[in-house]
Amino acid sequence: MRPFYFTTLLTLLSSFSFAQSLDCKKMQVGKFELVSKTSGTTIIERTKNTQTETNETMQIKTSYDLVWTSECSYELRNRKVIEGSSKFVMKPTDVIRVEIIKIEDAKLTVKITSNFSDKVAEAEINKI
Repeated sequence: MRPFYFTTLLTLLSSFSFAQSLDCKKMQVGKFELVSKTSGTTIIERTKNTQTETNETMQIKTSYDLVWTSECSYELRNRKVIEGSSKFVMKPTDVIRVEIIKIEDAKLTVKITSNFSDKVAEAEINKI
């Protein structure tokens, strides 16, 4: 009976050690599309240090300072409204945290949290 448990344990450990890790580097920079039932389509353009979001349905364009905290996590800070107007106003201390939790081809799933709300959201974003 002991060899069975030992073999099972080894199999589980080896499957964890060989599990494919996320290759988030290919998703750090580029042009992305987020489609929401609530707000329509948002085009996201991300460089190494900034993220710009354009939503024609809501008639708004915003930009953020972007700080990568790990290969698969980043923070958005210092929101600026470039075009249009927004009912949502961020304070200088507000931070949106985004973690890439899954990548399938050109689609990534992200978990979004912030320091100004207890809400946790997941969204699918396509690289275009």
